Amino acid sequence: ETIAYQIDIAFEQIRLYNLAQKTAQRELLLRKIFETMRSSLDLNVIKNTIVNEVGKVLNADICFISSYEADNDYFFIDEHSEYRSSDDEYSFVGHDSLDLKLRGFAEIFKNNKEIGYSSIEDFVKEYNLQGSIEETFLHEINNKSGYGFSISYANKILGFMSILYNKESKQLDNEDLDFLRIIATQAGIAIYQANLYNMTQ
Repeated sequence: ETIAYQIDIAFEQIRLYNLAQKTAQRELLLRKIFETMRSSLDLNVIKNTIVNEVGKVLNADICFISSYEADNDYFFIDEHSEYRSSDDEYSFVGHDSLDLKLRGFAEIFKNNKEIGYSSIEDFVKEYNLQGSIEETFLHEINNKSGYGFSISYANKILGFMSILYNKESKQLDNEDLDFLRIIATQAGIAIYQANLYNMTQ
């Protein structure tokens, strides 16, 4: 009983240590992203910082931002907007929502919805994608789970941030999800300001 009690204490200390380490890591990331947003009006720098830092901290296989082009009503991904954990991972750079295999996702993004699934089966079932080109595409890139957050400002959609896990399924906890919501909200402000600056120039 004494040994079991000591083991229980040790496990609780490990849990608290990991929690503290995770919280510190998130705070450092937020600080870095916020500093970039405040100090730069370069849209490419902002997007690149976000996807790289979020991808690394959450151990994602892919993290990208789909920018929304309102005039032509489509999402696109450029070379500044993607993080990949390795060159083996599928690259979305150059893709846009006019591509048939991505068109279905665009409708979800435009509805300003949050996406979260720990298994492909759950996602396919929720959005009635059984047998669709989108389901086939997800299997082709070996996607296991994914999360997505709308990026907007003043109710105007500016893009969408996606985090994908392809090597193994990942269930993000509420703390991770809240963290990503904060990032998406701040990204909306930063991207809006960068766009405004570019238009002014």
